Amino acid sequence: MKQEESEKSAGLLPLHVDIVFKIFCIKNPKLLMNLLNAVLGFEKEEKIKEIKILNPEIPGDFHDEKISILDIHAVNEKKEHFNVEMQTSSQSFYGKRILYYWARLYTTQIDKGEEYGDLKPVYSISFLNFQMKQTRNFHSSFRLLEKDSPEIHLTKDLEIHIIELPRFKGNLETLETELENWVYLLREAGQLKEREMSDLKIKNPVIREAVEALQDISLDNKTRNYYEMRLKAARDYEAMKDYAYKEGRKSGFEAGIQQERLLAEKKIERERKRTERAEHKSKLRTAIKMKRAGSSLDFISEMTELPKAYLEKFFKKAVRD
Repeated sequence: MKQEESEKSAGLLPLHVDIVFKIFCIKNPKLLMNLLNAVLGFEKEEKIKEIKILNPEIPGDFHDEKISILDIHAVNEKKEHFNVEMQTSSQSFYGKRILYYWARLYTTQIDKGEEYGDLKPVYSISFLNFQMKQTRNFHSSFRLLEKDSPEIHLTKDLEIHIIELPRFKGNLETLETELENWVYLLREAGQLKEREMSDLKIKNPVIREAVEALQDISLDNKTRNYYEMRLKAARDYEAMKDYAYKEGRKSGFEAGIQQERLLAEKKIERERKRTERAEHKSKLRTAIKMKRAGSSLDFISEMTELPKAYLEKFFKKAVRD
């Protein structure tokens, strides 16, 4: 039986995969501009009117995690900078990494001798396909504010936005804002059915254009090859981590056994030395009693199993003390 039209997959590539997201933005800078306006809440005069992507290259080797940072560095007509990225898997110290990339873009704007006043704002926007912060909202915004008077900014040059896709609970029926439409598309693109895709197109002209742009790159063989390469690299990376974890556990278990053996041997050695010291003291006490009783040195040595030379020195020292 032929599958109903409404249940057919739309065949779109998932936008929450970094390589697909970057290609989408590179090929559609106006859509990227609209997405940034939605995230940053820019309206009227604040709106970005032009944008240029400064790093449109796609790395050829996805197996090197450092090479494969697929962020987007863009600048608008006001020379304000934007660092945009789609992050699929969680990373340790992700907050520090975001701040590091923000700082790098901020500090490289001026050279030695130039004025601090020439520095332009840098906006960091991260779309995460995992939950990072224990917040109620899917959209978090971080700025430099005075602790007791948050209406006071130290500077408005720093703004970090984090969009946690899994935390967004909206559906086609509840979408209202431009940002909600975008986040829904970013989260669901790869799973959309044809009916859902058609309904999403009706939402507004920008989202319609975004869906049609994603349809185009989803049909592009080169983009699909990049996507498959990225998935393979991710699988290989996870397999490598799993192998390293298992080997680490095995090595750790063996090392633990060895450590326990060493500790046991040290404990036995400490007990042996303690016993020897106790026996030696007991023999010396016996030697003193025998000496006081008038026993000969030879007899004392024979009975205590202590060398005569040692006993002579011991008795001389005992007499001096």
